[in-house]
Amino acid sequence: MSEGKYVKQSYQFNASVADVWDALINPEKTRQYMFGCDPVTGWIPGEALDWVGAEDGITYVKGKLVQFDPPFIFSMTTYDPSAPIQDDYHVVGEYKLSHENGITTMEISQGDFSKVTNGDERFEEAKKSWKSAMEVFRKVVES
Repeated sequence: MSEGKYVKQSYQFNASVADVWDALINPEKTRQYMFGCDPVTGWIPGEALDWVGAEDGITYVKGKLVQFDPPFIFSMTTYDPSAPIQDDYHVVGEYKLSHENGITTMEISQGDFSKVTNGDERFEEAKKSWKSAMEVFRKVVES
């Protein structure tokens, strides 16, 4: 039985859990590392969570908030609204935060790319996107 295909990464920050959480949900901060996008949501599980370009108003990613437990965890489904095929099974992204000895750890998981159209390609794109986003995210939370 296959274990699926997930991007899983862990990052440590010299910042409080509150500062890392704020960077995850505050549009003034998300647009710095999420490719110019703001989260548009009421932060209520089951409701829409769309990533909309702050400059152009285009919705680049659509999804739903699955879990929202401030300031430690949130998860969401995601899909590209411009894709020619809308998958029955969307990938799920999850952020988990923990704090110990002045260091906040953020664990990220996104997948299962084995169940979506062009999964291998999307998996590789997601890995690259997370790497570049987290380089900027670090600057946002540690500055």
